[in-house]
Amino acid sequence: VWTLQIDPIVDGEVTVQVPASIYQDTAENWNTASNLFSRTYDGQSPIPVITSTASDPINRGFEVSIDFDASVDSSVFPLLNYSNCDWNNPQSVSGDDSIWTLQITPTTDGEVTVQVPAGIYQDDASNWNIASNLFSITYDAQSPVPMISSLAPDPTNSAFEVTIDFDATVDASVFPLLNYSNCDWSDPQSVSPDDSEWTLQIAPIVDGDVTVKVPAGIYQDAASNWNLESNLFSITYAPHDIAITNVLPSKTVVGQGFSLNINVTAANQGDYTETFNVTVYANTTIIETKTNITLTSGNSTTLTFTWNTTGFAKGNYTISANATTVLGEIDTLDNTKTADSEVKVGVPGDLNNDKKCNILDLVIEAGKFGAV
Repeated sequence: VWTLQIDPIVDGEVTVQVPASIYQDTAENWNTASNLFSRTYDGQSPIPVITSTASDPINRGFEVSIDFDASVDSSVFPLLNYSNCDWNNPQSVSGDDSIWTLQITPTTDGEVTVQVPAGIYQDDASNWNIASNLFSITYDAQSPVPMISSLAPDPTNSAFEVTIDFDATVDASVFPLLNYSNCDWSDPQSVSPDDSEWTLQIAPIVDGDVTVKVPAGIYQDAASNWNLESNLFSITYAPHDIAITNVLPSKTVVGQGFSLNINVTAANQGDYTETFNVTVYANTTIIETKTNITLTSGNSTTLTFTWNTTGFAKGNYTISANATTVLGEIDTLDNTKTADSEVKVGVPGDLNNDKKCNILDLVIEAGKFGAV
């Protein structure tokens, strides 16, 4: 009887056999061939790999799969290193116990890790496993909390910019969905590489409060958390606004070379004391300009302009008045107003507008004799 130490070379089948006719006994009989001794050599340690189909970051519990790439002794499963989580429900999902699943429940926001340490599990050849990959995923259960701010003074007298900071990357495909009042918005711009911060131009409409708010449940972050409601941004719009509210000539027919008065009412419809000029026109020709008119907020004044028609051709004239635009004024459409009726410059004494002065005009004038 002899013994031998066998050193396998590579993984796989190892065979040993005594061939026939090699050895003789004392009677000089040659040996017959021995049985074919066979063993499988497996020198590879199990290499567990941890994976998951969960998105990263994630806002809920998830499942991991641990593939040992070999059948292992599962009596101690799961012995793991893990952080910022708990596990439950270990399940073998292969017939040879080589693949297992676990339910992972994150504990707090931040990194969640799972790893199989080395030297815990043995395969059928008694090889101890090596350490697995370090599985890592970010847990984020915090909803984005948008904050709206602006550098505009309060009150403001012009359009302004607001900044909306979501404090997280959000899906911007629906931006901007907002609640807003007494304003229009324009020009949404992402001002951060991760689309977490946006700006908007806000144009107030009328005097009073302007509000902007991001409603809840509109925007999702990378972990699929829906945003919470933002703060209610509120600012008072107090504009600069001068208006011409009335233009009233004293007559609609005037003899060439004669004069008439034109009353112009100017109003300060804004929230600040303003100083401005008012100019009256006959068609496009300046009749007169009054300068340095000062009005406090909410007040108006009536100005009297005199139009000497000397040098003006006979015909119909459109009378209008214009107030200069004051600093910060947005609504300038009402700075100009036209009289309701044109003024005709004609033949002096032509009362019936037939382009001549005769007995018929005298009759009209006589008819007014004694009128009070």
